[in-house]
Amino acid sequence: MKWTFLNTGDTAWPADTVFIQSGGDQLDFEVLNGSLSIAPGETLTIAVNFKAFKTDGDFIIYLTLSSNDRATHIGEEVSLDLAVRDLAKLLPVD
Repeated sequence: MKWTFLNTGDTAWPADTVFIQSGGDQLDFEVLNGSLSIAPGETLTIAVNFKAFKTDGDFIIYLTLSSNDRATHIGEEVSLDLAVRDLAKLLPVD
C-alpha cells in the first residue's frame, strides 16, 4: 500500500518523522521508506506492508505522520478500510 504526501508548510518535516497508527483496529505494519523528512513543496510516497488479520471481518485503521515522540502530528490522517474474507467459504467447491 502506498500514500503520497505533500509538505505544504514553510519548514522541512523533522528528521525523526514517523508514520504511525493513530486509531482504529490494531494492525501490524512495516514502513518501507528510510527518511520521512522532506522540504516544503516536496512530495513523499510512503510504502507500507501490512500483516493481514487472521479472522473474517471489516476493519479500519487510521495512520498519520508524527514526530518520533508522537507529540506532534504532521498533516492529515489517512485511513485504510479492509474486508477480510475466507475464500474457501466464498468459492464454490467442485
